[in-house]
Amino acid sequence: MASISVALCVCDLLAAPAYLLLTAVVLASIVSPVLRDLSSHGKTRSGVTPTRSTSNKEQHVGCSAPPTFIHRLCRFVTTSEIFLVEKRLFLHFYIAGIFFAAALWIRGQSGTSGDHVLELNDVPALLFLVHLCRRAYECVYVHAWGNGKMHVGGYVLGVLHYAFVPFIVIGSEWCCDDDFARNPAPSAMQMALGTLLCCYGQAQQYIHHKILSDLRKGDTVSFRAQYSIPRGRWFNTVSSPHYLAEIL
Repeated sequence: MASISVALCVCDLLAAPAYLLLTAVVLASIVSPVLRDLSSHGKTRSGVTPTRSTSNKEQHVGCSAPPTFIHRLCRFVTTSEIFLVEKRLFLHFYIAGIFFAAALWIRGQSGTSGDHVLELNDVPALLFLVHLCRRAYECVYVHAWGNGKMHVGGYVLGVLHYAFVPFIVIGSEWCCDDDFARNPAPSAMQMALGTLLCCYGQAQQYIHHKILSDLRKGDTVSFRAQYSIPRGRWFNTVSSPHYLAEIL
């Protein structure tokens, strides 16, 4: 148990700088074609398929210079099938999150003296665990993955994100001295409203993921390679309601 506590404390210290680095990489992918290709998956990989011949203008995309070995290396890394994994491995993201979130919460309970009763401070951790377990369930039983691929770079980025995010959301107060204790828990009313909003958002995300999945499944026999335009519920007013629901 002591070694686990030390490992969690080390991860807690690394969480903030690691999360800042991951955020910087994501933001940099907006302007860097190479990073954008590395983080692409599914439909977004349609523009990074390898070609036999490219124009001089295309040769410079993603690499500043020179358009020789560096360009060929960038092109190979971003388009080669060797570096692609199945998109259904999104499941590993949530497994990593569940492992670290559960480890943090269980370690926090064992660090308390006497019989522990669930308190308001436990609610965010439990809601986050419910979210991760639901997403893992959706990866196995709801999503229609088809032959979607993602780059191994995006896979690593996703695993690291969900491995470190529990330390940001849940934290590990037992690693800190009293002088560095986290902010006090919100009031019971605030927690109740937040819990209701979270549960509502999770339910809506599941519903809209099911709508998207049904569009591709078509029926119980065939499988559609492409999405048709989703309609109904929030899709009538919002372009990506499943992401909006996750924000809630």
